[in-house]
Amino acid sequence: MVGKSFDQELVVINARGKHQFKAYPEKIIYFKSEDNYVKIVYLDKNKCLKSDLIRLTLVSVENQLKSYSQFTRIHRSYIVNLKFLKNNAVRDFVEVVVGSDFLQLPVSRKYKKALVEMIPKVNSHK
Repeated sequence: MVGKSFDQELVVINARGKHQFKAYPEKIIYFKSEDNYVKIVYLDKNKCLKSDLIRLTLVSVENQLKSYSQFTRIHRSYIVNLKFLKNNAVRDFVEVVVGSDFLQLPVSRKYKKALVEMIPKVNSHK
């Protein structure tokens, strides 16, 4: 499960309660489901792209991220930090900015409408 924020850091804890990952929410780009694991893609302190794989479900991550308005589900396998979006365009994918590069993450029809509604709210708080 994802624990509460301590000192403004997001703490990810596995099902046994053991600390697995800690980072500031503004450094986390996205979460990706990989079977019974979640891949967390983030920027380290040197702004290099890194990832960690934790035995956890994306549903449990999503439930605990509800207090973080910048994170939203965009696909059955992805939760994205909206603050990394390149622009407000939503097609079958969104583009996220990672340094000078862009990554395309899929957007499913199920989550598209909610995503389109959330983008202006998060952009007003950037």
